[in-house]
Amino acid sequence: MKKIDTLAISFTMDHETYEKTRELSVYGVVKDNIEKVVNFGIKVVLFDMINKDTLPHIEETTEFARSLGVKLHIFSVTEQSRLGYETIDWDDQRPENLYTEMEKVKRKWELNIIF
Repeated sequence: MKKIDTLAISFTMDHETYEKTRELSVYGVVKDNIEKVVNFGIKVVLFDMINKDTLPHIEETTEFARSLGVKLHIFSVTEQSRLGYETIDWDDQRPENLYTEMEKVKRKWELNIIF
């Protein structure tokens, strides 16, 4: 562990989507391990992919990152979730609305969120 500089971990506070996209029941283990690694003193950067499933949880994910003192990097705004099992209906949620919502969150949380 002492040789690790930074861990980059894909994580969202959306429990259901997290496990569905990974096809594993690992949400609790991953969340606990993120907290343990941070407490151990390893630098962590969290990544989240924004889609219609994760967008409603962006504030919760950002709060989790903030509570740990780590950055949250939004690496993708996508029409499809990770495995392509569900496509966004852009008539319901247009791309500019995603960016508008993300900008609101970014203003609120300042430097804790990057995209």
